[in-house]
Amino acid sequence: MKYAFISDIHANLEALEACFKVIDAEGVDSIACLGDIVGYGASPNECVELVRERASQVVIGNHDAAVVGTTETEYFNLDARSAVLWTRNALTPENVAFLRNLPYTVAVNDLRLVHASPSAPSDWIYLFNARDAAPEFAAFEERICFFGHTHFPGFFLEWQGKITQQPPPRATLRAGERAIINVGSVGQPRDGDPRAGFAIYDDSTGIAEIRRVFYDIERVQSRILDTPLPKSAAERLIWGM
Repeated sequence: MKYAFISDIHANLEALEACFKVIDAEGVDSIACLGDIVGYGASPNECVELVRERASQVVIGNHDAAVVGTTETEYFNLDARSAVLWTRNALTPENVAFLRNLPYTVAVNDLRLVHASPSAPSDWIYLFNARDAAPEFAAFEERICFFGHTHFPGFFLEWQGKITQQPPPRATLRAGERAIINVGSVGQPRDGDPRAGFAIYDDSTGIAEIRRVFYDIERVQSRILDTPLPKSAAERLIWGM
């Protein structure tokens, strides 16, 4: 099967639509969303509804959970907290209910899906490097764990007891090799590349690939600046930071 994985959309409708155009052209069999559908951006309802329509599996992210009140926001910065409050008032009751009922983690075939970490899905741990990722391999039985949260795409590979980190855009898994794969961010990239990001994995070839897509950033910025959302949420998009 060929899978597409999207994450950290952050209410950026234009980025999400651009990613779906590429995903549709790939002819994938299944689409999964790894959380943070909302937060920062000005189109939370549109993004939730599109994910509800298109994704076969969806897990909750920390911004989703904060918006529906199932996680605290003490560790959020001031701008993120402000976006949470605005989004709470903007979402329809139906979309709030959808987010509230999302699971923290899902297993599908030989894949584990989570927003932050497989070992503590509701603690929102950040996995930035091989040292962070190494103990996480013991927390899931599946061959691959796909996650988001950091907005930095890349691959952590386990081969014969050794953990290595591999940068985008592509990794080919050997027989017996396991992986933890960060799929990047659709709507708020922070790796210095402003293009929307997502991942495609083909289990018949073992190839996982990070894709980047151009979208209309100025339009998204205009949407944000027309609301009380923090201006920084618009400004950072052009830099991918």
